[in-house]
Amino acid sequence: MADLARVVPRVRDSVAAILRLRLTRPETVKKGKVRPAQFQAALCGSAFCVLADRYLVTAFHVLNDGEARVAADKFYAFVVPGNGDAAFHFPIVGFPVERPDVDLAVLELGPCATPGIRLPVCASVVRSAP
Repeated sequence: MADLARVVPRVRDSVAAILRLRLTRPETVKKGKVRPAQFQAALCGSAFCVLADRYLVTAFHVLNDGEARVAADKFYAFVVPGNGDAAFHFPIVGFPVERPDVDLAVLELGPCATPGIRLPVCASVVRSAP
């Protein structure tokens, strides 16, 4: 049990929530009146970091409920270091792997919007034999 208490915080800091933003109605101007754009925001899943500050692995179905990803959607990875009070976000800038047949996706991170915030690689957990 002591090993679990030591490993959980290290793994937790390598996990991110995935936010999807989808434009549901574009901005319009009618009779001189501006109607602002409308967006749908959804925390649609989680992912874990496999290369520090660079790549996350998640399930393919997280991107669009198992359907092909909508190219116009924007994605962000949210992290809460140390399970603290502050949350930070990284833009997802690429999708190098999208495999619906094995429910797998790899997401490429851009730099965090807050300087100095890092996303560490998921710690490997090695269990010794009794």
